[in-house]
Amino acid sequence: MVCLVGRGALVAVVCVLLSACGSDGSSSAGSASNQAYSLSGRVFIEPESDVDLDVERRYNLSLEARNDSIETAQVLSNPATVGGYLSGTSGEYYEDAFGNTGTIPVPFEADIQDVYSVELLSGQQVMLSVFRANDLGTTQGDTVDLTLAVYEAEDATTKGSLVAARSFDSEVTKGVSVDADGRYFIELVARTNVATPVLYTLAIGQSSNVSSAARPQINAPFVPGEVIVQFKETPQLQGLSQARQSKRAGNANSNVGMQELKSIGQLARHYRFDEQRMNSALAFEQRANAGALSARQQKKWQTLELIKALRARDDVLYAEPNYLFTATAAPNDPAYRLQWNLPMLELPSAWDRSTGLNAVVAVVDTGIDANHVDFGDNISSDGYDFIVSTSLSGDGNGPDSNPNDEGDSFHGAHVAGIVAAQGNNGIGIAGVAYDATIMPLRALGIDGTGTLADISNAILYAAGLSSTAPAPPSQRADVINLSLGISETDLRMENGQLGGQTMQNAINAALGQGVIIVAAAGNASSSVPNYPAAYEGVVAVSSVNDRRTKSNFSNYGDYIDVAAPGGTSYGSPYYDGFQDGILSTIYANEYTELVGTSMATPHVAGVAALMKSVDPTLNNVRFMEALNSGEITDNLGTPLFYGNGLINAAKALTWLGESIDTALNVFPRQLNFSGANTSGILYLSNPGAGAVTVTGVTSEATWLEVNPRPGAVNGAGLGDYALTINVSAAPQNGTTNVRITYEVDGVPAEDRVVPVYIAQTVVEDDTVGALYVYLLRKEDVDGAEPEAAISVFASVNAVKGNGAYTYTFPAVPPGQYFLEASTDNDGDFFVFDAGEAKGAYPLLYESELISITNQNLRDRDFDVAYLRFVSGSELGSSASSTQSAGSRPTMKRRLQSGGPR
Repeated sequence: MVCLVGRGALVAVVCVLLSACGSDGSSSAGSASNQAYSLSGRVFIEPESDVDLDVERRYNLSLEARNDSIETAQVLSNPATVGGYLSGTSGEYYEDAFGNTGTIPVPFEADIQDVYSVELLSGQQVMLSVFRANDLGTTQGDTVDLTLAVYEAEDATTKGSLVAARSFDSEVTKGVSVDADGRYFIELVARTNVATPVLYTLAIGQSSNVSSAARPQINAPFVPGEVIVQFKETPQLQGLSQARQSKRAGNANSNVGMQELKSIGQLARHYRFDEQRMNSALAFEQRANAGALSARQQKKWQTLELIKALRARDDVLYAEPNYLFTATAAPNDPAYRLQWNLPMLELPSAWDRSTGLNAVVAVVDTGIDANHVDFGDNISSDGYDFIVSTSLSGDGNGPDSNPNDEGDSFHGAHVAGIVAAQGNNGIGIAGVAYDATIMPLRALGIDGTGTLADISNAILYAAGLSSTAPAPPSQRADVINLSLGISETDLRMENGQLGGQTMQNAINAALGQGVIIVAAAGNASSSVPNYPAAYEGVVAVSSVNDRRTKSNFSNYGDYIDVAAPGGTSYGSPYYDGFQDGILSTIYANEYTELVGTSMATPHVAGVAALMKSVDPTLNNVRFMEALNSGEITDNLGTPLFYGNGLINAAKALTWLGESIDTALNVFPRQLNFSGANTSGILYLSNPGAGAVTVTGVTSEATWLEVNPRPGAVNGAGLGDYALTINVSAAPQNGTTNVRITYEVDGVPAEDRVVPVYIAQTVVEDDTVGALYVYLLRKEDVDGAEPEAAISVFASVNAVKGNGAYTYTFPAVPPGQYFLEASTDNDGDFFVFDAGEAKGAYPLLYESELISITNQNLRDRDFDVAYLRFVSGSELGSSASSTQSAGSRPTMKRRLQSGGPR
């Protein structure tokens, strides 16, 4: 089960334990003092969240069957993320919530089937992630055996044709796509008398540019009026010369006037449709159905209609458009389409010149799962584990050459994947510098914290300097990524001086070697400096969302050097559920989205690696000069938020003298609107030296307006365009396109089309059901064994409000605490399991200690959501793995018997 910050989680802005802070890591909680203070705040939930209506309800003697048939199907919004519970058996969990094994059994009940009803659009996906409900075992064993089936709906209570079905026998993620608009039933069925309890997350996807339809679309790039055909061999054609075969084939297609242009070896033949016959071959009614299209679109539509007719013929093996291919370095990784963050930095243009080959990036973090299928050969053998404390390391020993992550957040793997997940391997995602080498250095333990000594040693080692490691690396790092930190407030000693001198000295030594060091600005939405990001010479990275504005969690201040994509949290008005987190690797063959300045930082480290690959003489001084010049960034304004601006990979290589191809860069590649989101921004740019002139940016729907932002579009039509939804005229669920016409060096180019998706189907208020907010004492976390369960110190029931839950701890003793929230949908009294909705302050896997000292604390707000996983098996990975989402043993959180229910 995946946990967060206690033993087995981590941070991105890490709470570094510094002896200079006047603390040895102990807590005064439970001391003789009777003084206590209140702690309160809000818990934002992911919009469009929902919960299975018949999840296990502790203290309800039986499950209430509420969505177990087509007739009682639970109606979902679109989009939606739903958490649920299924079991084909009734029985008892092997270990109860209070540490007893088999003595005071905790019962669970059978829930054979859950049925949902939802309106879907063509191309949308239904994704299901499955997790064992109690990874400590049950008296019946642990058997995952269930089926996901999607049916068309004939009416509100009758299912029609089966679209597809997927079976599950392990903890994995699988999906089903639909190819037509309409209402569908989703059935989840556990095998009776076999399947033991599982938690699941059901996600209704928003991706409007993914379609399983076989027919090519009018917006695809191809030459109007042309077709490539392979005829079947027939007795009449066998033995004839190629010329006579061509003539015979041409005569056979005289009804549509196909003129052969050339043959493609023995594979196929290239034809042009006669335009007059092409028009006359289509009935007037068919042409009228094309609607209000431009002349070019009309011709493309006619071409597709004729190709469709050719495909239906008995003598045609296949027929396809004469597609247009564009010179590009976009990788073939199947989840690249989900990586909105990479086109934002103009990386496709940069990859034509550099992919990071021969550059080494040290990731000082929680370690890594080097067996992830998407790292390939990109992991250096110079990795090292610097953690001295066995209670922090979780591996039973001190420093060694094995940097394997023993926690369960896989923060280090996520950061490393952003830098250099292998590209063009047909698997998963692509990293920023996808041919660079990662040096994984483990300095953060299973609770996400790391000591001053361990982190300093890792920095020295990465720079090829003397450290506690028995030998330096075979090749020192060119770049060091530090997705960790501590607030200046915590770093100040009692005498007012700034602590952490040892780390500063280590950083200065590494900078003296020319190493580029990048660090996270922090996630407290504060102007208080965060270290090591605020040290002189370190590149401090803040975070932006998909609208290129400051992420609501990101720190800011005059020490910020540059910004990069880090995502959006749920409390932000810009959250739309589509491209709000950064997708990256975690463990085995799994991927998930996380947000934080920890995720922004490796984007900058990756760009530095691209530059270093091109110019091996690049060092930290020149990199900082490039940043300060403004020539390798996009100016976003407000230096306190963005420093010198948003890092731009194409500009970075241009600064080194590389010639970037002229092209139209469009960001984002698709636009999604849901709930209250009714506006967006489209950014058009040209990374090359040639001329790109935009001649039109238009909407194909009357309910979507597109207008240049005043003062933000130049004479060539490049810049920012505002998109606005007219809600009263828009459909509840629908799609349209924004069409961009443009010229490159005066020559008209193929139109660019940006799909637009709208979802306004709202069934009821967002909810995750019953939610517990709880505190973990730091000493309880530090003193626990890696696979043990920690008792929650205090928990309260969160109160559901409009768009958020609220919580209050009325009396908390002084001490240091981790603040988390979780559901308990399987009713086993354990929280924070994989498959539960969960979160932590301030961000999931970016947790920080809360110190209760001498005052009440308010406004400790954070997010909770069901994590959505993407499986490598769904993304082209043929590698087998014994691990999948949620199967790794972790530290569990045990609700106390006296706590609220």
